Amino acid sequence: MTTISLTRTLTASAILISAALLPVHATAGDALSADLGKYPGSTLAAPTGHVSVKFHQNKLSVAYDLEKTTPSSSGGVHIHTGSTCSDAEKVGGHYWSPDLGEDTWKKATWNSDEQGKAKGELTIQTGYDYAQNLSHALVIHDSEGRRIACGLLGVAPNSGY
Repeated sequence: MTTISLTRTLTASAILISAALLPVHATAGDALSADLGKYPGSTLAAPTGHVSVKFHQNKLSVAYDLEKTTPSSSGGVHIHTGSTCSDAEKVGGHYWSPDLGEDTWKKATWNSDEQGKAKGELTIQTGYDYAQNLSHALVIHDSEGRRIACGLLGVAPNSGY
């Protein structure tokens, strides 16, 4: 066996073992969450906060609790294709199934109050379940669509909001 074949075999084995440990379908109470940090390479002010995602049949309930947003403003809250918040080029675009026909994330927005706090919940269908969303980047966009905050979706500590 060559070194390349051994490396491929070990990598493939690790992926299969990891996939076997993940729940394929969410059950009641399964949730992912992300703590937000500054978007990689951005010089814009970044909101802080937390986003949780619960899974109900084929829909996602996204709950956000943000601070330090632009007062009386709105922007996007989206799961992206990438699985990093350290390299802007690898965060990717919105994560949704083309089988749905359109980018369902385009209408997923947050709204802030006069103090710059944004708290709310939205429901969206993306075509992807709990396991498929795990470790993806969750991105907060400002009112102009610029990426200002990012966090990786991980297993929620208490599987709740």
